[in-house]
Parts: sequence; C-alpha cells; structure tokens
Amino acid sequence: MTETDGKHSELELSAEELERMLEQASRPGLFLRKTPNADGPGVSGCWLGGEPKLPPEIDWPWYETDDIYSAPMHFLAQIDLAQVPNSQRFPDLPQSGTLFFFHDPIFAPVFGLRDGGSKVLFVERNVSGYPPRPTPSMPDVMSNNLVSYVYKNNRTQGYPKWPFHFEDYEYFDETLFVNEQFWKAALRRCSSGFKGLRKKTEIDREPPEARRWSDYQGCSKHFALHSMYSGSTYPASEGAQDFLPLFIAATDDDISFQHGDCEAAVFWISKGDLRKRNFDGAFLQTAL
Repeated sequence: MTETDGKHSELELSAEELERMLEQASRPGLFLRKTPNADGPGVSGCWLGGEPKLPPEIDWPWYETDDIYSAPMHFLAQIDLAQVPNSQRFPDLPQSGTLFFFHDPIFAPVFGLRDGGSKVLFVERNVSGYPPRPTPSMPDVMSNNLVSYVYKNNRTQGYPKWPFHFEDYEYFDETLFVNEQFWKAALRRCSSGFKGLRKKTEIDREPPEARRWSDYQGCSKHFALHSMYSGSTYPASEGAQDFLPLFIAATDDDISFQHGDCEAAVFWISKGDLRKRNFDGAFLQTAL
C-alpha cells in the first residue's frame, strides 16, 4: 500500500485498511423517521412543518432584502433537545432547550441564502406550555409590490405538521473516497443502511390490509431522508472539517418541502459556534 500526494493509490486495500478508512469516513447521525401518518404520535416536542411553540417575546423571523422583499420565513422544524438521543459519536448539543428552523424558499435562493435567508432560534427553557404560533400575515398589498406580485394568489402558509422518531443513521464523507474499492465499499454500506431505514418506514406506514394508498388518507407516501449531523458534505473544501450539518430538510411531498432543483436544505454550523451555543451562526445551503 502506497500513498501519492497525500492520497491513496489505486492499489488494492487490505480488509483491515478498508475497514479503518470506512471508519474514518463514517459520519453517524440521526434519521428523522416520519410517523405513519400526520396524526401519529412522535417524539414529544419534535415535528416537521406545522406551527412552532415560540415564546411570546420572540418575534417570528422575516426575510428582508434591500427594501425590495419582505415576508415571514417558512417554519421547517421544531426539535426538543431533551429528546435527542445522546452518543459520544454525535456532536455535543445542549441537553435541554428547543431548536426552531426557518427559511425563505422563494427569494433567498436568488439573493443569497447565507445573507439572512434562514434562521435558527434556540430557546433554553421548556416551551411545551406555549400555544402554537401561526405564520404571520403577509405585508399589505400596497406596501410591497414585489411580494404582492409573487404571493397575490398564493400567500405564505405553514407546511403540514408531521411528527417523527429518531433512528441511528450512517453517512460517508465522499471527499474521502480515495479509490474505487473504497468508494464501492462505502456505497454498499450506505445503501444497506438506507434500505433498512426505508424498510422500517414502509412497515410502519402500510397497514397489513392496505391495498392502495388512496385507501389510507394522510398515510406517509414519501420516503425523505430528513436528518441531523449527517447526510451531506460541506461543499467548500477549505475548512470543511470545521462544519457539520445541524439539520437537513429533504424534499418531501408529504410536507410540501421543496428546494428548487435541489434535494435538500442543509443547516450548517461551525464546530466553534456549536461549542459556544451560538446558533445564530448557523446558515443554510441547498444540496443536490
């Protein structure tokens, strides 16, 4: 086994070398497995879409740019950190408090997602006693012509609420796929994990007597890989090891999550900001 320019050659890896490299490339995370239907019981204090239980003194985030566009962001998810499984392999999140994820899917991708196009709110105290907060109304038609044009017949509305459960999940950093043997082994292992998650989801969502989806209104039809910590690789090579995906909202027909031509919206946070509990430092990028 030799190395050239810091990368492994195409020489055959031994079983021990291959296993060691797979372990180094492994990015363990949590799959947010939707309940069989939107009314099913999920993890307490956690859901995708719906309405957040924001404390009354916290304002709903808005996306604004150059006095041209102003609209309330779309709410993506609420996660009660006390319910998130702990593991030494996972990032060190607070053991209590709640995260709220917001984004603008209309104009922020055009003007720049990192320029105020998303927002992560962290509330340290228990929010279970607060009522759900509905999406604010859009600006008056006469006050913002661009917003009025886009939303004239389609006002900002919240996504359908969908509970979920946490499942262990493993992804592999493709930037470390140094040869074909390693790439194929990582792909096989990743594919096997996906199949296991999909099978469990299908067992959950399809009653034994089901024959057609139309027989079960509200039953989850779409397998979407919503996740925490893993499932995407930071697109910028410089300093990539300093960032991790805090939350990934995949395209999902059940909840009407759409991200243009991309498969997912990824909320990144630097490891330094995470250590400081600075969730204001989180930002959004879309991923293929």
